[in-house]
Amino acid sequence: MEVASSILSSILSKIREYFVESIHQANYLLRFKNIVDDLKKEDENLRSTQHRVQHEVERAKRNSEEIEKDVEKWLMDVQNVLEEIQRLEDDIQVKKTFLCGRCPNLRWRYKLSKRAVKKTSVMLKLQDSGKFDRVSHSTTLPGVEVSDVFFEEMKTLKVASLNWVHLSLNSLQFLTNLVTLQLIDCKLRDISSLKKLAKLEILRLKSSGLVELPEELGELSKLRMLDITDCWKLKRIPANVIPRLSQLEELYSFKAWEVEGTSAERSNASLSELYQLNHLTILSLNINVQPCLSKDFVLPTNLLRYEISVNNDGVWASYPKSRILKIRGIEATSLVAFKSLCEKVEYLELYLLAMINVWDGLVFEFDVV
Repeated sequence: MEVASSILSSILSKIREYFVESIHQANYLLRFKNIVDDLKKEDENLRSTQHRVQHEVERAKRNSEEIEKDVEKWLMDVQNVLEEIQRLEDDIQVKKTFLCGRCPNLRWRYKLSKRAVKKTSVMLKLQDSGKFDRVSHSTTLPGVEVSDVFFEEMKTLKVASLNWVHLSLNSLQFLTNLVTLQLIDCKLRDISSLKKLAKLEILRLKSSGLVELPEELGELSKLRMLDITDCWKLKRIPANVIPRLSQLEELYSFKAWEVEGTSAERSNASLSELYQLNHLTILSLNINVQPCLSKDFVLPTNLLRYEISVNNDGVWASYPKSRILKIRGIEATSLVAFKSLCEKVEYLELYLLAMINVWDGLVFEFDVV
């Protein structure tokens, strides 16, 4: 009796296994379209992650830094996977059928669906492993250090442009007549001593290693242009520093702006501070916001040229030559926040908007054609 019971139990167990496996295999056929859509979505997400990492790698190379081995391997793995995905998507596009094209080839569909699920899983793992704290490390470059007294006898200097230099900005405190200062791809640490350059009007800190701008920067009351493009380590500008730059006409570009209505206590520069810059006419801006914007969300209205990107992580800062607005991932009702910009926009890009049916009414309200 026990033997018969054991045999029956074994048979039932096998039946359950076959049943579960059959359901699992049937899902490959029944969910074919959803599986393909997921594949394409993660393909796009992985490419965005690849572009971000590649951009950081190129910037590190410009700074003569050595790329981490795991980053190089990740980029190679991603490239190989993306090539495999492209071949898979090409196979899917063939759309093989039988019976004179009237029925789908279920065997072909099952195999492609199974391959797509596996590749989607691989892409998700690569996206997760691509969240590097850093992509490179510094190497010693002899002969590019500037001493603290290098500029001591150059008191009449008005324009200084330094590229690929390691320096302490204490060496610049003697340049009290300086009007333009460009520090491109420089290894910068503390720049608080720049407050002594009272006549400074143009300050470019492109691709520097700064993590935070000092509060003392707000003392540059004559500053007309501030360029912090590609300062990818920069995480903080103290609140109320930007409004003190009351003569600022051009600003490029900071990603960690706080948006009104998203936090109770503010410690970083806020977008509303830009609204206080009455002379601001050129702006490059890349921000991330929630799908539904706060009613307090504001942007400057007196801009002559701008490139403003919303929720576009793969888009990098530029120097706008026209009026460009790129928005993705917000509800259509929140587009009202951009009404003043849309009245004169020259290039408008909208992507993945929720509640897109609301957009028609807003188009007429904005009078955008």
